[in-house]
Amino acid sequence: MPCPYNAKEEADKILEEYDNICKELNIVCFLLFGTCLGLFRDKDYIEGDNDIDVGAVCSNDNFKRLADRMVKNGFIQESKDSQHFYKYGILLDIWRISKKPLSLETIIYNGKIYKVPSPIEEYLEKTYYGDWKNKKYVKGSDEVFKNMFREEETLNA
Repeated sequence: MPCPYNAKEEADKILEEYDNICKELNIVCFLLFGTCLGLFRDKDYIEGDNDIDVGAVCSNDNFKRLADRMVKNGFIQESKDSQHFYKYGILLDIWRISKKPLSLETIIYNGKIYKVPSPIEEYLEKTYYGDWKNKKYVKGSDEVFKNMFREEETLNA
């Protein structure tokens, strides 16, 4: 299975297509984990990172609409209720949430605007234990992801 770093053209197409589908469906989407780190820090994917990590703020019903649209556009969903989608052999991992992020900001990658958690450096600091500026690949923590949303802003399922 190719990783985004070794198949940048295809990875860029996947990311742009996902972003466009979310916009069409009025779903807030943003970059997460290694994808967020690489595109912010290096303006590139991280060598060794095996997937594209993105977030989607939506109810269960809207996630089903998103999944259906992605399949219609040539993505392969790992299983019926899976958050894992493949295209060009690359894994797109969608972290569906039903709570609005505290805030999002934007970065520009490849001439396109993408949303990321805000403040971005604080998110990366917590996710990568202060080691995010190091150019080597480091494994992050999804605990930050779970804690970056407000309970009182839960969307209807």
